[in-house]
Amino acid sequence: MPSDQSPTVRRRRLGAELKRLREEAGVTRDQAAERLDSWASKISRIEIGRSGIRKIDLEALLDLYRVDDQRLRDALVRLVRDGRKRGWWSDQKGVLDHVFFDFVTMEGEAEQLRSFENHVVPGLFQTEDYVRALCTGAGTHDGTVADGIVERRMERQKVLVREQPPHVTTVVHEAALHVMVGGAKVMKDQLLRLTEINDPQQSSIQVLPNVHGAHPGVEGSFLIVSYPDPVDWDVVFVDYMLGGTYVEEPGQVRQYCRTFEHLRSVALSSPQSNDLILRIARDLDR
Repeated sequence: MPSDQSPTVRRRRLGAELKRLREEAGVTRDQAAERLDSWASKISRIEIGRSGIRKIDLEALLDLYRVDDQRLRDALVRLVRDGRKRGWWSDQKGVLDHVFFDFVTMEGEAEQLRSFENHVVPGLFQTEDYVRALCTGAGTHDGTVADGIVERRMERQKVLVREQPPHVTTVVHEAALHVMVGGAKVMKDQLLRLTEINDPQQSSIQVLPNVHGAHPGVEGSFLIVSYPDPVDWDVVFVDYMLGGTYVEEPGQVRQYCRTFEHLRSVALSSPQSNDLILRIARDLDR
């Protein structure tokens, strides 16, 4: 039997969709529980992502909810089936806090990643030396803890070279490229790394120039995660000093998407951004 766990992004997506289908069918939790020879509390746990569900029980509920769309049924079954797959993050449960655990799960399953970064180089593009200097320089981690963070950051970046990597579009504020993390050599290597990665076809990096002034992203960085399946919806991850939070309400997500598109429209193109990044890197030799 599936055991109770902290809700993962996959379970939240599945649970939310099952709740929507149940309500559209006019079925109560008690009626759904009776179909599974269970209790209403189990249906509640499934719908909020606190409990998993077996494929046979899922199909029984879909029959009860009169779901005839085979594409939708197949997508929901995939969510259950893929829940048994292990990514690198599966060994980090208990090491990573539950918010970040869900975050790397989101990132590892995404079809598209759109991010805006205000203050530092985006995590997926950071070099090892940059990550270590960022950790120790901020005074929040000692060397041993920083080593673990570096290792996990490098593991995260493997999503960029998987068989079907997500399409990544990043807007980074120019100010982040001038923050001297780890000294001139570390920064120059990091900047050159950005120019190597910058590819409009796969991992596009656009710089928002300092001269632009106030902008819609001034209040903070964010990441928009998109998935391929028909039951999936965009999710926004917003991080802060002590953790992070998800934005899943459709209207709020749409606002983040509009903000991102505006930031892209006023940022430099990828080729122009590469030229600027290279100029900043050359200035470090002076």
